[in-house]
Amino acid sequence: MTNINNHSARAEFAARMFKPLENAMRQVEAGVDSVLSKRKLAEIVALYQTEQVEKQKDIAEKDALTGTYRRQALEDWAFSELAQEAPAQTTIIFFDIDDFKKINDNFGHSVGDEALQNFSFSLREWTARNFGDKAKIGRWGGEEFVVVIPGESPDSVLGKFPTKNMKENGEKIFNVDFESSDVVRSGNRQSFRLSASIGLSCFKGAPSYSFMKQEFERVVKEADSAMYYKKKNGKNGAAVYTVQMSIFMGQVKAREEENKRIIEKAKIDAQEFLRKFPLSQGSDQFNGEISEKILKEVSEALTKLKVSEGNEAARNLYLDCFMLQLAA
Repeated sequence: MTNINNHSARAEFAARMFKPLENAMRQVEAGVDSVLSKRKLAEIVALYQTEQVEKQKDIAEKDALTGTYRRQALEDWAFSELAQEAPAQTTIIFFDIDDFKKINDNFGHSVGDEALQNFSFSLREWTARNFGDKAKIGRWGGEEFVVVIPGESPDSVLGKFPTKNMKENGEKIFNVDFESSDVVRSGNRQSFRLSASIGLSCFKGAPSYSFMKQEFERVVKEADSAMYYKKKNGKNGAAVYTVQMSIFMGQVKAREEENKRIIEKAKIDAQEFLRKFPLSQGSDQFNGEISEKILKEVSEALTKLKVSEGNEAARNLYLDCFMLQLAA
């Protein structure tokens, strides 16, 4: 009986001694759990906020249709990153999808959007496969894309393009095949092959931040000139920039500006002619007398435009536009 009483007394004593300790431990555990819970919650919130910031940054930087950088975002990256990393050289590629306007005009803008999405997807896949994540792609505007590849020369980049046909001097191309999800009137899906005119140029080393902007713009302009040269000489291929391409581009653009001036002048002169010599039935009244008056007007106009006798293309352009206005 005494042993039982002693055991009970010891148990009661232990309970009285350790109960506060047990309570204290529980409070400590609760506190630790609370701290851990709060820390975990803070981590989750921080993760969520970071994810949201990244999403917002992605929305701000990326083109929604193609998933490539917006032009401004690509420029900002180039101005900051390239000025710091100092690669041996950086190649810039300028892509322009050939005859893109025909797709929009003939099949509608939804198919045009599909073309841009398929082209940009293939372009992203090609750059990732050949250059990893160092290559950055931006949609420059419309159907134009610019790719920036640090640490690569134009010749090494050119070697990564598919070859059109070895019998054709190894012409380098970038073609994309896709089938539109839009069903045309015939009930069949339309298949397309997209080609691109491509220009390449590069700058060596890394200019300081203050000079990076003008250097980047200069090299993009050179790549654009090379692309334009290819566009005017067969399309569907790539060319590395030379000074002659800038000269050629300048000549072509000057000619285009001149043609615009001639067309506008022909329209104005034709309207003035109709005010002086009304034609009630348009071209049906182009008799001998009217024809003489037209030739006289055209001759005087071309003299004022300073179009020489030898420039038959300009003279014919003016006459065609003049006559079209009269016949309208």
